[in-house]
Amino acid sequence: GALEMLQVKPRPTAVFVIADRLALGVLQALQEARLTVPGDVALASYNNIEAASLVHPGLTTSTFPAYEMGLLAMERLKRLLSGEPVDDETILLETHLVVRQSCGCP
Repeated sequence: GALEMLQVKPRPTAVFVIADRLALGVLQALQEARLTVPGDVALASYNNIEAASLVHPGLTTSTFPAYEMGLLAMERLKRLLSGEPVDDETILLETHLVVRQSCGCP
């Protein structure tokens, strides 16, 4: 977890966390260890939940295209249920980086 990460030598200068909710815990652990974000450790995450903009420093994150994913999944399910063939395919959805203070970016 976050505490083990702080014990690694040399300590990481940046951390990417897979979900904003987890990143909020990492942010708290860093602050409790008296490390500054982004001065000592830059922090970024994924999901862009509302709380990411409410903490200090604001959490740099990436958007999650949940609506589009759900829509595409339902379209595929509808085709399957109606007996239509559904090909295996790779679908790429666009995300956007939301830069806030935690990354230390200008």
